[in-house]
Amino acid sequence: ALLSSPRALHKQLVNMAAKGTIRDAVVQDLGPALAAVGVGAKLSHLVGVCSELARREPGRWRCLVFTRRTETQELIAEALRSQGVAVGLVRGGQAEANRKAIAAYRADPPQVHALVSTDAGAVGLNLQAGNVVVNYDLPWNPMTLEQRIGRCHRYGQKHDVVVVNFVDRSNEADARVYELLAQKFQLFEGVFGASDEVLGAI
Repeated sequence: ALLSSPRALHKQLVNMAAKGTIRDAVVQDLGPALAAVGVGAKLSHLVGVCSELARREPGRWRCLVFTRRTETQELIAEALRSQGVAVGLVRGGQAEANRKAIAAYRADPPQVHALVSTDAGAVGLNLQAGNVVVNYDLPWNPMTLEQRIGRCHRYGQKHDVVVVNFVDRSNEADARVYELLAQKFQLFEGVFGASDEVLGAI
């Protein structure tokens, strides 16, 4: 939750307080501070990425955004819609809504330009109509990262897949997840050989 968004962290703290794993006072103390954070740097950058895509390829651009938290997914959708971006959501337990969002994303020209998915959409879906994948928050498991990219990067892909990883190195949790992922990918490269530089350069 700390890697994802202030809204996700607040919801996590509320859940923890309800289960008795933290005191209610923690939520009361941190709630105003989390609300004061505002949209945050990651969301501002995502809006910028989408604006640049729209400028370069108006009417035809597509962007696939992955986050781990539904609270962050809703925050992203609100921000992009406020900028006039057509947004679709993919999440667990919403099969019919997911199908419609994906169909709109894959349409030519697209009716949905930004498809924002939790990891429920990271497996099994063919989304190669788009070629920009944004990892809004990084997962701990490197295979989850590979599966996300694999939604676009498939046999028959006509365009190079561009992967954008949002990492806030001033956030110690973000920096630690990035470090662990880099170590795990180096291990894979040593054993199997690497086909892609998944984490790229910061």
